Amino acid sequence: DDDVELESGEELVARGRSSDRGESSNKIKKHRSQSRGKYSNKSCKYCKKLGHIASDCYKLKNKLEREELFTTYESFNGGNVYTGNHYICPVIGKGNIQVKMHDGVVRTITGVRHVPDLKRNMISLTNLEANGCKYSGEGGVMKIFKGALVLMKAVQSGGLYVLQSTVVYGTAGVATSKASLDDSKLWHYRLGHMGEKGMKNLAKKGLIKVSFNLEFCEHCVFGKHKKVSFSHGIHRTRDALDYIHSDLWGPSHVTSRGGKRYMLTIIDDFSRKVWVFFLKHKDEVFLTFKEWNVLIENQTGKKIKKLRKMVLSFVGKVLMPYAESMALHDTTHLLGHRSNSVDYSDLKVFRCPVYVHVNEGKLVSRAVKCIFLGYGSGVKGYHVWCPDPKYRKIIHSQDVTFNEDVIINSRKDFVPPHNVDNNHIEDHIENCEPTNYLEAISSPECDKWVVAMKEEVESLHKNETWELVKLLKEKRVISCKWLFKVKDGIPGVESNRYKARYVVRGFDQREDGSFLYLVLYVDDMLIAAPNKDQIGELKDQLSNEFDMKYLGAAKRILGMKIRRNRKMGKRTLSQTDYISKVLKKFNIISCKPVPTPLAPHLKLSSHECPKFEEDKEDMSRVPYSSAIGSLMYAMVYTRPDLAHAISVVSRYMHNPGKMHWEAVKCIIRYLKGTSNIGLSFEKGRASPNGVVGYVDSDYAGDLDARKSLSSHIFSHCGSAISWYSSLQAITALSTTKAEYISSTEGVKEAIWLRGMVNEFGLPQEVLVVYCDNRSAMHLTKNNKFHSKTKHIEVRPHFVRDIVEKGEVIVDKIHTNDNPADTLTKVLTPTKFKHCLDLVGIIGV
Repeated sequence: DDDVELESGEELVARGRSSDRGESSNKIKKHRSQSRGKYSNKSCKYCKKLGHIASDCYKLKNKLEREELFTTYESFNGGNVYTGNHYICPVIGKGNIQVKMHDGVVRTITGVRHVPDLKRNMISLTNLEANGCKYSGEGGVMKIFKGALVLMKAVQSGGLYVLQSTVVYGTAGVATSKASLDDSKLWHYRLGHMGEKGMKNLAKKGLIKVSFNLEFCEHCVFGKHKKVSFSHGIHRTRDALDYIHSDLWGPSHVTSRGGKRYMLTIIDDFSRKVWVFFLKHKDEVFLTFKEWNVLIENQTGKKIKKLRKMVLSFVGKVLMPYAESMALHDTTHLLGHRSNSVDYSDLKVFRCPVYVHVNEGKLVSRAVKCIFLGYGSGVKGYHVWCPDPKYRKIIHSQDVTFNEDVIINSRKDFVPPHNVDNNHIEDHIENCEPTNYLEAISSPECDKWVVAMKEEVESLHKNETWELVKLLKEKRVISCKWLFKVKDGIPGVESNRYKARYVVRGFDQREDGSFLYLVLYVDDMLIAAPNKDQIGELKDQLSNEFDMKYLGAAKRILGMKIRRNRKMGKRTLSQTDYISKVLKKFNIISCKPVPTPLAPHLKLSSHECPKFEEDKEDMSRVPYSSAIGSLMYAMVYTRPDLAHAISVVSRYMHNPGKMHWEAVKCIIRYLKGTSNIGLSFEKGRASPNGVVGYVDSDYAGDLDARKSLSSHIFSHCGSAISWYSSLQAITALSTTKAEYISSTEGVKEAIWLRGMVNEFGLPQEVLVVYCDNRSAMHLTKNNKFHSKTKHIEVRPHFVRDIVEKGEVIVDKIHTNDNPADTLTKVLTPTKFKHCLDLVGIIGV
């Protein structure tokens, strides 16, 4: 709480009971004299003096006043305050009070004098100014500042400025070391958040003493929230067709024998007569409704006055053109009931917290905290915004609970539910990257972002990125924007780096035949060469053209952590930090790990794809594509063990189903238990053949098109350097042909890798590719065409020419020793780990 000192001066803050003040001195004396005369023989039970009773006791009244208003209190003789009519008001004590200001902040005002005889509670502007505050008034509003902060706000009324605040009642004089027994909130907590009804029953039995003034309890809302029942609608209809209800149900999962899947219902509110129409397609609604309308108007001789739309999409696209021709607007309803009184009972405070009922299990919260935005149109319920990362959307619901004592002014005011991992929230806030300039300068790390932007501007000027010219006629300027990024530092070496980039919005360009040329540059570069002399020569050439900084041996690049042990001749690559971010992003930090990326029971096909619009809409809210993209980034760089699983789940990105999403979550759970796995290159494990390849296939593994899957993996120094897993373009008619096509793809990769290692100074004339299918291996060496191979297209026979020239050798390997097996099918945990060990995919 903020403190405002008001110690000196005679014009002091005066606190007292307004309802008991305002009498003149004569009236006060008159009351006292009457009291003494009436009760001259009785003594006060509080002060023990004769002449009055406890209800008229001046000391008791002052004591109660102190307990109600002051948080701390000290009795003393503080002199007198003189009023305009020369009445003397004694100062009997001083203390501190807490005041809830206009912005909801509770501030403590210290040194408050207690003057019981004053009618008004006053604050001295002189004392505020002496404590470093400033004030200004304009338009009937006075503001008290301290620096740039507005401490108080007052509105002019009756010639005085009235402070916009409420007193937070204190406990001075009654504070003890033990909790008060008459504390409803405390007993509510002690009894495990018991409801008011149960506490009343305990109070009747004399077991507890409570006042039943229970405050709003957010924990009870999260734990006990329930749905509310619809109230009965009241429609003042006087005749048939005054008010028509309509609704469209469907599509049904079961088609009727007549091929009908939709049901249109029309109800007359006055007579409650119901018409039901069964339809094959949704586009039949308009014609059906139009025919019914003509029929019913001919039968009754009346016109429809109001049509209530139950399904917005069906009405907006189908019935609204017809409804407009019938002059069925919402304003008709308002004009027809203008004479009725307005009901304000459902009005709520804008942007107040609201708790919406959810049902996701017994052991989780029964409500989610949202922000109230407004009211539904034509339906019962409220519009609320849910900022929870799990939802992040506008929700329409009537199963809500409001807390109108608080107004959420910004994202900082929003408090997540108590069951959310606080550590995860703190990490998210600390590592939050601004999306625009305003967020950057308003964030807690604004100083670091300002420095980053300054460095970017200096770099743009230094490199002469642009030159100022006059804007040509009929031309417009393409806008720019700031991009902000926090780059992870190396633990123990450097802290996180804050980067800002000023970029052009390329999508602002118009299609007018002109072109925009963007020259991109990078700030991190990894150089690889056969020796250090060539690296030094390239650095010198680049330094002559660009402003560069040499960071030494690479420790991190593109999210990969690089570790070296030159004594042991060992080097490792891993993405542990990136995987941790993926787990946090999809809120699967506390999940149970699994030993393999895909479980054997997951037989995925297009049959699990949603077929109805409702199911597709539900799956559209699932981050399926985002999850696969995040997993694919790890697979491409350091995790070949994910290749087969990602190849399978990525086939259904156009229309994923619930079973496909379960498979994606299974991959993420596998990552949870293997986040420390990476590539380990060791000089002692180098093969005498240099780069070695392995190929394999899964015959007709695709359950939809029955296509086979090709895979290959190449290793060097005991670890994988290249891997591939994808469906074949054609349908193989046999296992031999599937393995033959896979061998062809592997040989093409081998030729490219041989050229690359030769450029690195590692000459390799012949590269060996191992295959576990003997028939396919012999087929690569047999260049004669016969009846068994004439159905194979010409393209796969490319491997024969390469093998005949001696550039690549295709050799046999036992299935148990073929690491490419992990890229083609689901394996047992033991076989899966064995295959990973063969190509150096181990814990680093």
